[in-house]
Order: sequence, then structure tokens, then C-alpha cells
Amino acid sequence: MRPFTLQTRDNSLVLLKLTHSLAVNNYGATLQKMTQKLTKQKFEPYMRITEPMVRENGRLRVASWQEALTKAATGLASARDAFSPSAVGFFSCSKSTNEMNFIAQKFARAVIGTNNIDSCNRT
Repeated sequence: MRPFTLQTRDNSLVLLKLTHSLAVNNYGATLQKMTQKLTKQKFEPYMRITEPMVRENGRLRVASWQEALTKAATGLASARDAFSPSAVGFFSCSKSTNEMNFIAQKFARAVIGTNNIDSCNRT
């Protein structure tokens, strides 16, 4: 069950409404703040990132997959080398398959050399 519904008009959020009582937690206050921020923004439903992007001189630009992956690998390796493998951490998702979580922990331990891997299944 979704805790809230959104109502839009002309790609703008006009109403965010709780669908059931959430008195146990702080969703009400959070949604009120979120509504105030989001109602000032336009939403373009078909504007999605469809190509890899890299940051260059503080701005994002489109790049090839090879360039983006190379830049990500270089940045990860430089952080590991500059500080230590334990300065790098990974976060995996409990909704992923066991195989994906296994690959994530294997990458963290075998490639980076850190045991700092966690997942959201403990929360």
C-alpha cells in the first residue's frame, strides 16, 4: 500500500495526500515539507537520463559507456589508494537477488579489499 497519492496538473504537483493514517511515524511532517518543495517544481515525465554522463569542470556531459566506466573505476581506485581500502564502503539492496548481493560483496572484498559492505535488510 502506498502511503500517499500525488495529483498533478500540467506536469506540476498540485496535491500530495496521505492515503491512510501514519500516526506511528513522522511521514505526515515529512510529506508536508516535501509537498512545499515539490509544488514549486515542474515534472517532465519523459525527461530521463538515457546515456551515461561524466562530470567535467563541474558540469555534466554525455559520455560513452567506456569513458564513464573508466572514470568511475579511476575515481574508486584513487580513493582506495589515497586513503586505504577501508575508506571505501558499499551498500547493497535486500531486494536484489542473492547473486547480485554476492557479486557486490565479492567486488568489495576481492577487488577493493574492504569488508565495508552493508545492506538495507537490517533496517
